[in-house]
Amino acid sequence: MIGLFLGITLMACSLDGRCNEIEQVKKDWEWLKEKQKDVSDFEKLLPSKQKIEEVRNRYKNLTRFDGNLIRQFEEALLTKEGQKRIWEMFFKKDLPSQQKVKVIFYLFSRSVPKKTVENVFKSAEKLTDYRFYGVLQGIDKKTISYLASIESFKKGKITVKINPLIFEKVGTSVVPVFVLAECREDFGVLRTKNCSFKASLYGDVSLSFALKKFEEVEKR
Repeated sequence: MIGLFLGITLMACSLDGRCNEIEQVKKDWEWLKEKQKDVSDFEKLLPSKQKIEEVRNRYKNLTRFDGNLIRQFEEALLTKEGQKRIWEMFFKKDLPSQQKVKVIFYLFSRSVPKKTVENVFKSAEKLTDYRFYGVLQGIDKKTISYLASIESFKKGKITVKINPLIFEKVGTSVVPVFVLAECREDFGVLRTKNCSFKASLYGDVSLSFALKKFEEVEKR
């Protein structure tokens, strides 16, 4: 006991015999005690046992997937009845019916004056008989900044697709272009491969002008 006491004392004191460091150690210890936190203060950050159990029950079926089950899903997706059953199982609601919708694709790039794009997008906000999508062939940092400065896009009122396939289907690299299409929705999702492209109108014209021309095409 004496040896242990002397060892502690020697560690806390300097070699010349001064023991002022002991007082400093005491002060540091008191400071640490003041700063310590009761662990119970942080219990509210942890999910309750009840919440953990709810999540476990909600997703317990995910742990049961195996190769055979996945193959069954693949086979089921090949039939309309199977698609309906899987959709209802996961989303707890009826499978959206397949439907054809009229679409206006507006092909553009940042080479098109921003004011032109802003006017087209603003007019598109009021469309009721057509879906409207802005379409870019590709994107880079400058294009992102260009889009971010357009109010309708920034506020989420207009959707812009990055889809070179539409440019390919229309057969153009020139912009701006209004494209009239009829597209089929599968599972509530519109896919380009399910679109029939009916007419294209090139040039810096208004959306209302393009719609009048497309109405003439549909009447033929």
